[in-house]
Amino acid sequence: MEKNEYFSPIVLCMIQARMDGKRFPGKVLKNINGIPIISLIIKRASKAKIISKIIVVTSRNKKDDILVEYLERQNIEFFRGSENNVLERFYEAAKKYNADYIIRLTGDNPFVDPNIINKVVSEILGKNYEYVSNDLERTYPLGFDVEVLTFAALEKIIHLASKSEDYEHVTLFIRNNPKLFLTKNILAPVNLRHPDWRLTVDEPNDLELIQKIMKISSDEFVSFEEIINILENNRDLISINSHVKQKT
Repeated sequence: MEKNEYFSPIVLCMIQARMDGKRFPGKVLKNINGIPIISLIIKRASKAKIISKIIVVTSRNKKDDILVEYLERQNIEFFRGSENNVLERFYEAAKKYNADYIIRLTGDNPFVDPNIINKVVSEILGKNYEYVSNDLERTYPLGFDVEVLTFAALEKIIHLASKSEDYEHVTLFIRNNPKLFLTKNILAPVNLRHPDWRLTVDEPNDLELIQKIMKISSDEFVSFEEIINILENNRDLISINSHVKQKT
């Protein structure tokens, strides 16, 4: 069926999560103010009205059974696929849910912001872009990353990718082959640009920082702007995880 003016695209938000991270195993179920990280991400992402459905995409590895058991208890939808071929995992999930657009979030970014999601996704809906992100050129702090691509672009990667790293990292092929895709990068507001700050969870020190911010705010839906304001007024907090080196 041809798409017309009444066509309502399916925008599928996939949160990539697993339990066996080498640096901080089990981090997606660690608590922030009593809420597991994965649940906090889902709650915050759910505020983005532009999303049609949210699912957690994890692997068939036995180590991820505990995550799946938690998701089942919470009635959170999930998809299990290949452990190492994450690209295939995303593609199979996108096909299952008939996605037109795929938002990729990761299970280590508890402060994902619904307004940023809406902003990034709105730049691809009904336009010619195949991939839009806010970290092709980093201006946002690490931890507010949002990527969205068309299903056609995901299918193109599936057909063209041949390196192991392309299978492990869903959108790496786009970044390494920018001439093959029409892309756009979203910049943070000039007064809120802190690309050197870490608000992701890769190590225990990262979690400590997130927990301290949440104690100051006490609002699970604290906005990106308010988080920046908290850190600017409590500069000592930034040193908690400033020594942590981000994986390439």
